[in-house]
Amino acid sequence: MFQLIPYERIQTHFSELFNILISVGSVYNFNRDAYQRLSNFDRLAKYQLSQATLIHTDETSININGNRVWLHNASNDKWTYFYPHKKRGCEAMNDIGILPKFNGTLCHDHWKPYYKYDCNHSLCNAHHLRELTCAYEKDEQ
Repeated sequence: MFQLIPYERIQTHFSELFNILISVGSVYNFNRDAYQRLSNFDRLAKYQLSQATLIHTDETSININGNRVWLHNASNDKWTYFYPHKKRGCEAMNDIGILPKFNGTLCHDHWKPYYKYDCNHSLCNAHHLRELTCAYEKDEQ
């Protein structure tokens, strides 16, 4: 799934490389089974991040089936959680459920909705550098 390879190509790959005949339906079923097994990890990752002393958060737009959605993420040195949501702001972050329970230091890009959460705030230097580069290159400042 990481490379977004079509099921038919996976089927051909297994046939040519491993001499294993596999149906497209089986590949689909394997993916569905793996996804269902992730529910325990999903809960554990959200819990671990909500209890951490420091997490980094951000969101970016992605396309799912022709629709623009927001891919939210929260991470630290041990855990990473991604979640696509139709919304970008607090409604999405509350639905995800990490930030409402978080009390540590939240590193982010200075976007206003993050300040709605009762925790310590730290600003991301990667975002600062990107904004300064833009000011220099595009605005000639």
